[in-house]
Amino acid sequence: MNPVQADFFTKAVDLHKAGKYAEAKSLYNRLLNGVPQDPNLLFCLSDLYLRREYNGLAGHLLSQLIQMIPDHPQAWCNLGISHRKENQNDLARQAWEQALKLAGDSTEVCSNMAGLYCDMSQPEDALHWVERALKIDPKDCGALW
Repeated sequence: MNPVQADFFTKAVDLHKAGKYAEAKSLYNRLLNGVPQDPNLLFCLSDLYLRREYNGLAGHLLSQLIQMIPDHPQAWCNLGISHRKENQNDLARQAWEQALKLAGDSTEVCSNMAGLYCDMSQPEDALHWVERALKIDPKDCGALW
């Protein structure tokens, strides 16, 4: 990104963090015309799309990002979320397993796995993942549900 694009990106991220998604999306999309392969831009726009329930678009951007940077654990985590929101449980589990393989246990991924197994009526597996999440952070809200 050139300096002007970097300023636009910073403004978009600030809007995104403030929950002003429409304004952030507008800036992200303008940036996409100039730097369509920027990994940070793809990740942030995919995050925004996940928050707005545009799960297919988010998944597409995350898949593109993973093709560019296969060892991006947070992209794999969010791809799992995208798949889970579309009830693609096997694909979600596979994405989260890849995130774990790349970065080890995280409360987010372990809690996501626990929720997946809970929803699939597999309480023993769900408890296994809750215990892994709580081992990392005993006060984690996602694991304490």
